[in-house]
Amino acid sequence: MLPRIKSGEGEIVALNKRRAVTGSVGVSVQTFTGTSLTLKCSAEGSPKPTVSWSKNGERLESKDRISIKGDGTMIIKNTRVSDTGRYMCFAKSVIGEAYEASSVYVRGNYFLLLLTIALVKAIFD
Repeated sequence: MLPRIKSGEGEIVALNKRRAVTGSVGVSVQTFTGTSLTLKCSAEGSPKPTVSWSKNGERLESKDRISIKGDGTMIIKNTRVSDTGRYMCFAKSVIGEAYEASSVYVRGNYFLLLLTIALVKAIFD
């Protein structure tokens, strides 16, 4: 059986507070710096496919703040603005491959400041 990835749909917008974010590859994510982001890549097929990840076309390995688990899950700890990008999960076996992508947008403190100013203006105007 050809590899297949169970993907999520839609968008996760976690801009109301700094919290850990978890979703399946395929979703679009917006979060703040300093959080934890987990993207799950659930792949199936026979033979069982191996899973790998890339960011903006560059292969990712477990290193520093990024962990790639044996089950295909990718975790980014202490997110930074530089983590913004297109993440792709690849499931590959001897008979084929499949892939799915997520767009990740990490907002910094400047964005939070602008959002706070806009809210204050809306309240007092």
